[in-house]
Amino acid sequence: MAIGDLLKSLGQGIDRGFTKIGGYDPSQQVSPEEAFRRKNIGIENLQRTLGRSAAIMSGDPQRLALAEKREQQAKQDRLLQELGKDPRYAEQIKLLKAGLDPSAFAPKTSKGPSSYEEYIRTDSTPTEAEYLAFLERQKKAGATKINLDQKRDTIFAQEAAKAGFATKKEVDKQITQDKQLLTRIKMSKRQLLDGVKTGKVEEFLMPFKEFAVGIGVADEETVKNLGQQELFQATTNFLVPRMRVEGSGSTSDMEIELFKSAVPNLGRTSAGNLVVAGGIENLVEYNIKRQRLMDKYLQENKNLLGFGEYADKELGPLYKSYSSDNEFDTQVKKGILKEGDFVYDAINRQFRVLTKEDVS
Repeated sequence: MAIGDLLKSLGQGIDRGFTKIGGYDPSQQVSPEEAFRRKNIGIENLQRTLGRSAAIMSGDPQRLALAEKREQQAKQDRLLQELGKDPRYAEQIKLLKAGLDPSAFAPKTSKGPSSYEEYIRTDSTPTEAEYLAFLERQKKAGATKINLDQKRDTIFAQEAAKAGFATKKEVDKQITQDKQLLTRIKMSKRQLLDGVKTGKVEEFLMPFKEFAVGIGVADEETVKNLGQQELFQATTNFLVPRMRVEGSGSTSDMEIELFKSAVPNLGRTSAGNLVVAGGIENLVEYNIKRQRLMDKYLQENKNLLGFGEYADKELGPLYKSYSSDNEFDTQVKKGILKEGDFVYDAINRQFRVLTKEDVS
């Protein structure tokens, strides 16, 4: 009985040894079938180890290569056995055991877009459904971004259009007022070019002339000149109150004098009045041209962004000029300079209005 127990104990020890050689824990409780399988793996490992040792001791390269091949095959078999427990790999393992390449029997799939490389960084084992869901999310995210950009551009365009039309409204209002002044300014300028006399002396003598005409003792020339001077003064009286900014409240006497000095008036010299009238006329006409250009620009662009640079380029300088007698003569011959033009005389460094004598 003792011998039987000894042999049984030796057998169990050998079984545990083979199980440990197979890479498993001998103390682990498993089914008899699994314990038998593990023991066989241990025996196979021991056989390969002994075979490899014998090959090394023999020094035969062929035996060494064969032992190495058997070792690799054993590792592959163990891996296949482990994978065989997972149903997902059952078909591939069958093909491998049959000596076939599983990739040859895999379903053909088209190459995904480049965003696939981005996706597999977040999921290394994507299913087709998961990948399609990812693409749909990317598409929506892209659409959202595009919509936000488009919305931002739309808001910008709307605000630019509003600002453009608001500016145009203010310009139109100002031009309407300026056109009323322009008619009277042109009238005063024409009178000055035709020789109406103005200045401090004429302003001082005007009440006496009016008295002489009133009692019938004035000559024809005096009556004629007085009529032109009264018309000139009436024009000044029309212009002065319209120089006040609308909504600015009541106007003081000092402001009245300032406004009067800004327009042609009887107390200023004829030459001075001519320059003032010519300057106002030139400025208003320039602004009218700019307004027309603004209409066209706003209609084409739906806003006034960049209009300032465009208008300056299209219209050129506010006033004409010349810097030598030669240049003056050339511009007169070409019709660029003519009677009544408001110009800057760079020779004498002054603004002036060209007369008939200047251009003849």
